[in-house]
Amino acid sequence: MKRGCGFFKKCKYRVLLEKGSYERKEVRLEGSPNGWYIGGNILLGGLIGWFIVDPATGAMWTLQPDVVNEKMEEVAYLPKTEGLHVLLIPKAALPISLQNKLQLVY
Repeated sequence: MKRGCGFFKKCKYRVLLEKGSYERKEVRLEGSPNGWYIGGNILLGGLIGWFIVDPATGAMWTLQPDVVNEKMEEVAYLPKTEGLHVLLIPKAALPISLQNKLQLVY
């Protein structure tokens, strides 16, 4: 993935995580100034690295977060047809947000 999207422009990405019956998650990645760009150019690179090379190549940016680690919970999807549908699954298999909406039926 490119870190820079133009001269002095950071890239931004939207990562969608999807799998079968699991809830969909979205994570945003965005470039932030690289420590080597700041410190390295002060110590080693000088003005050429600071104003030309790193901004032109995107090396001045680091994508954050550098690791995407999301917990995905399985959800049940009902068919989109009319009528009554009964789904028998353990309560613990439902996300907490759905568990709170359950009502006891006699």
